[in-house]
Amino acid sequence: MSIIGSTNILHSGSQTGQPQDNKQSVTDAVTDLTPWQVPFLAMINRGTAPTARVHQWRCDHGGSRPTTTTDVTSTFNEGDDYTNEGIDNHFFLKNNLHLFAKIFSISHTMEDLQEWGIDSRIDYETVKASRKLIRDVCFMIMRSALDEQSAGPNSNSTNKKRMMGGLRSMITSLSAGATTHVANGTVATAARPYAAHITNDLSASAGLLRVQDINTMLGTLWDRGGVDGDMIYALANKGPKRYVSELFAPNQGSSSIFRKTIGAGVQPINLKVDIIETEFCDVHMMLDWTVKDSAAGTASTTGDDEGDLLFFDPSALYLKTLRDFVLFELAKVGSSNKYAVEWEGTLEWDRPNGAGLLQGILGAAS
Repeated sequence: MSIIGSTNILHSGSQTGQPQDNKQSVTDAVTDLTPWQVPFLAMINRGTAPTARVHQWRCDHGGSRPTTTTDVTSTFNEGDDYTNEGIDNHFFLKNNLHLFAKIFSISHTMEDLQEWGIDSRIDYETVKASRKLIRDVCFMIMRSALDEQSAGPNSNSTNKKRMMGGLRSMITSLSAGATTHVANGTVATAARPYAAHITNDLSASAGLLRVQDINTMLGTLWDRGGVDGDMIYALANKGPKRYVSELFAPNQGSSSIFRKTIGAGVQPINLKVDIIETEFCDVHMMLDWTVKDSAAGTASTTGDDEGDLLFFDPSALYLKTLRDFVLFELAKVGSSNKYAVEWEGTLEWDRPNGAGLLQGILGAAS
């Protein structure tokens, strides 16, 4: 943590002529050196509060698009009798509620001392704990995997805390035919993301990211109705983001474009790809530190070294909050007061055909 103070804030040891209780608060100036604001959390919707530990929502599929005239079953001759036909069963997707908490204790001494820049140590620690909690929420709604807590709530079963699954977990679970996030029914194939690109190795070229990989992903999302409008968002960490910038530079492998100015020769203009124009839609590229970064070795490397590029439509994502950053006091023990900041909620994804994952990105092809 870093405290940035203004020139008007005086150290307690140099407050000559000022009352000792005249403390100025710098709580609002606390700066977390680790990023805690991410685009993903800011872009998605806020929904109504969930009503159960396992949050479920309906996700219907409208059927595959006709490809030939024989696929069209809604045409009849005048005077035909109608017969009963079966209907498509709807299915439910699910996600667990996730409980986050940061706990801290403040001794009576700490609260009563005349600390420089802190008028209340409880308020100060509450702000700091809340910012850390936001950072954890951001990470988990992107990276966590669903944990069913098989032994039941409050069972204290080892490594079985009730955890929600993040966006990445939903994409990979549905695409591979798994039912981790499916409450009942079956997710239609056409409603899944592009399964062929949800692998640990993009291609036989040792996972090198290519323009055709991005185009194939977007083309498949378009074909399955996943592109709603003119814009799809893509999130990447620093490695894959840099590879995308290199791929879409005017010259392959170039990181700059150039312009000529009269009398000044050639001057470089740095290229930072924010919006990619493709045949299917525009892609708004954004940096997000919670996305898995580029691989350091081979495509078989696991963990954070799986370079990810996530495509999604934020209008189909909802952060469902049960309790929104509540501060409460815990049981008092000894000469101190103990507090907890809690947040509890989950992530809802309404359109599984509107997201995809390119995984195992090592770098741009030369």
